[in-house]
Amino acid sequence: MPSLFCDTSALVKWYVAEAQSDAVDTLLQRYTYVTISRLASLELHSALLRRQRLRQLTPDWVSEIFGLFQEHQRQGHIRVLPLTDQQCLLAEQLLGQLSNIPLRSLDALHLACARESGLAEFATADRTQAGAARSLGFIVFDFSMPA
Repeated sequence: MPSLFCDTSALVKWYVAEAQSDAVDTLLQRYTYVTISRLASLELHSALLRRQRLRQLTPDWVSEIFGLFQEHQRQGHIRVLPLTDQQCLLAEQLLGQLSNIPLRSLDALHLACARESGLAEFATADRTQAGAARSLGFIVFDFSMPA
């Protein structure tokens, strides 16, 4: 299989061992490459640094994990889509279209990027975003924890 779109919540689980990490790894290994938005790269770096501040990861681990992420990009395992003004406008439209779902702005931007990518499959560990993606017709791999 060529690719699926992966949001930051699923991407973090690929790089940091936590609940559902093995399931994310198993899924992502099935694809030739994983597609993310530039936003996911920024959010991954932020999530790693937050874990460092909380002393859950050492600075060396943060550097190693982010370096591995960058290497995956260089090797073509991760395809990063640039952010565009058109995606921001689409995200705004999606917020209106999905007004019954408490979708956050950056999650709407991930969905806009996924929609523009033309991919049918969407991986997330965010229950709300999974519901929004389903509403948009994506095949969703939901790695959120049960309520």
